[in-house]
Amino acid sequence: MMEKSGNFQNTRGELLKINAADLLQKNNLKSITQHSGEIILVTDDIIKSSRIWIILSQMGIQNVYILTDNLEENLKYEFRPDSSVRPEF
Repeated sequence: MMEKSGNFQNTRGELLKINAADLLQKNNLKSITQHSGEIILVTDDIIKSSRIWIILSQMGIQNVYILTDNLEENLKYEFRPDSSVRPEF
């Protein structure tokens, strides 16, 4: 199974697919940094996409987005209303 980790459209409007393992190779980084539009990371693994997003963002690359169909995101926080505040009616 080939993993899609990134889809990048170059200046000619062509779609460039780069595997996560090959992302930091010199020629791939050159393609990414020369890209002027949006960069969309497509993967089934949200953790891997998040790590790639962090690396690219720390390198100063902007307009990086994550696209996933994984719906198993767990919320870390539970909303708890402040019991000391009472609304006035």
